[in-house]
Amino acid sequence: MLIKFGISLNNSIDVTDIFTEYYIKSGLVSISKNTLITNKLPDHFPNQYKSIFILDGEKLIFSCNEKDILNHDINFILPTSIYKDKDLDIIHVVMCLWKRIDKLLVQLENINNQNCVRQIHLHLINNNNDETDKINDIIESNKGKFRFLISLTHYNNEYGCFQRFFYIRDVLMVNYSTEYIIIIDDDQLFPVNWVTRMWKIKKPKTFTCWYGKIWRKNSKRKNYWKDTLLYLPHCLKNEMKMVKSYQYGGPGGCVIDTDIFDPISRLWNFPDNIPDGINIYNLDDIWISYIVSCLGWKITRSFLPIRPMTGDEIDKVSISLEVKKEKEIFFAYLIKGMNWAI
Repeated sequence: MLIKFGISLNNSIDVTDIFTEYYIKSGLVSISKNTLITNKLPDHFPNQYKSIFILDGEKLIFSCNEKDILNHDINFILPTSIYKDKDLDIIHVVMCLWKRIDKLLVQLENINNQNCVRQIHLHLINNNNDETDKINDIIESNKGKFRFLISLTHYNNEYGCFQRFFYIRDVLMVNYSTEYIIIIDDDQLFPVNWVTRMWKIKKPKTFTCWYGKIWRKNSKRKNYWKDTLLYLPHCLKNEMKMVKSYQYGGPGGCVIDTDIFDPISRLWNFPDNIPDGINIYNLDDIWISYIVSCLGWKITRSFLPIRPMTGDEIDKVSISLEVKKEKEIFFAYLIKGMNWAI
C-alpha cells in the first residue's frame, strides 16, 4: 500500500540516516526528534536510492506499508523493501506499454502478488501518447493498492520497442546501481514466485529468457519463422527439455546483464546498409539476440514460462504480427550480410 508520512520542521528534514536508524518495526514507524534537518539529499546518501525521492513543491515523498502517520509539509517516499531488509536487492522490472492499456491494472495486480513484491521497482514506459491521461489515472487512482514502486514515463513511440533499451541506458542505469534487469511485455502474467525465481538464475554475460529459438543444423536456408527445434507451445509448456540454450531470445520475460546497455555497447551500433523498409526499432528482439551472439554471451532458457494474456483484443495490436515479414527479412540479412553464426 502506498502511503505518506512525514514531519514538518521549518521546511527541512535530514534523511541521511534513514537507512541505518529508522525502520518499520512491528508495523510502527518512528523518527527521532534529534534528527538533523535539511531539505536536500546529502552527496553521500546511497546513490541507488537518490532518484526514488520525489520533490513535489516542498514535499519529499516516500512509501511504506502502514497507515498515514503524519502528513505535514514534508513527506518522504521510499519502497517498503528498504525497511523490510536493507540487504535485499531492488529488482528493476521494465515494461513497455502500447495498446493494451485496458489490461494494465490486471498486470499491476499480478505484480502486486509477487512474493518479492517489496523488492520490485517497476518502470513503465508508455509509447502511446493518446492514452497518457488514462494511464496516469490508472496509476493514481490505484496507487494505494500497490506494495511496489512505480516509475512512469511517457514517449511518442518514435523508437518503438527499442525505447525500453534507451530508457535502461539513459535513465535507469544513470540513476540506479544494478547489474541486472528484468524485462516483461504488456500481455504477460506471472506465477507468484516468477520474479524471485528469475532473479535467482541471473548470470553475468547472459541473456536468460523463457521463449527462444534454435534452428536445425541441417536447414540450408534458415527462416525466422521456420525450421526451429521448438516453437512457442514448447516453451510455454516447458517441453523439449533437452534444449537449454537458444540462438535467439525473446526479451519479454527475461533477465539480462546490464552491461549490454552500457553506452559503449555494440547494441547501439546499427549497420548502415539495413534493407529498405526495415525499422530496427521494432525488431529489438532479433537485434539484441544478434549482439549477444557477437559478444560471445550466452542465451539460456529459464524454464520459467509466463502466462500469456490471450484473445482477439490482445492479438490484434501485436507488434510482432505487424512486422512479421520485416522479422523474416531482417533475420536473413543478419545471417547473410552480418555473418550471424546460426
